[in-house]
Amino acid sequence: MLSAERGAWTCLPEPLLGQAAVDAGGWWAQEAGETADVDGTTVAVLPYGSSLTLGPVTCTSAQDGVRCDSDEIGKSFLLSNTTYQYD
Repeated sequence: MLSAERGAWTCLPEPLLGQAAVDAGGWWAQEAGETADVDGTTVAVLPYGSSLTLGPVTCTSAQDGVRCDSDEIGKSFLLSNTTYQYD
């Protein structure tokens, strides 16, 4: 069950790039359908206009950012390279 509480930023002890690598075996690699090279690491890319759903959460990529919505708790957030927003 997802929490309806507001999200919080945190600092991670290591970069996420290694965890996003296609060869790390993440389920998203096949679902996303595209890859890109980031500093020598092949990562999965969710193309603009595409969505990815895991349980009650669906994330959709657009030129203005990635929006994730939870049907279960009726909450969403938007992340972009310039801002973030909780709804």
